[in-house]
Amino acid sequence: MNSRLFQYRDRGSYLNRLNPLLKLITVFILCLVSSKAPANVVFITAAVLVVLYAANKIPLSTLFKSGRVFLVIALFIAISEYYNTKNAMQTATAVCRYLNVILLSIIFTDCTSAFDLARVFGKSRFGMALSLSLSMLPITVETISKTMDSGRARGASFFRSPVSYTQLLVKNVILNLLEKVSSYSDALTARCFQEES
Repeated sequence: MNSRLFQYRDRGSYLNRLNPLLKLITVFILCLVSSKAPANVVFITAAVLVVLYAANKIPLSTLFKSGRVFLVIALFIAISEYYNTKNAMQTATAVCRYLNVILLSIIFTDCTSAFDLARVFGKSRFGMALSLSLSMLPITVETISKTMDSGRARGASFFRSPVSYTQLLVKNVILNLLEKVSSYSDALTARCFQEES
């Protein structure tokens, strides 16, 4: 089983068979709802997303292994929100809004092929850019996780030197991603955007 988040899995499920454009529009709508809706709607949306996550059989071990960076960000959101508002409900709502977007993205990428999404937009540059971004998501998460692991192995710590640690992390992630963008771009050009003769 694939151990990376934001990785498409072709399993022939109902969500896999839905039109990619319809799924993309649904994602945008749910993101807007989650960002503007009151707390009860946010929590209901979260419950629905958790059910969809479980229905798609995405392993929880994948979330905790590859999604640690998102959990850390959620913790920072909780700390900063509670420090500013001193309100537990507002803090929980803010964290839930953020996690809703993450869960929605995981579910969307799990059941939507980047190449199928590219074909919806034909040979446009927007379609290629969107599909390239979608293809690079699992690589980005994996690269961040591996960079953090290698940093810990060398004794680097965020709490000792937050600025230096962050600079090193960002630098290594960008360098690794730049090496892989070219091959993904070539694959998209060959499969979806090659001019017909």
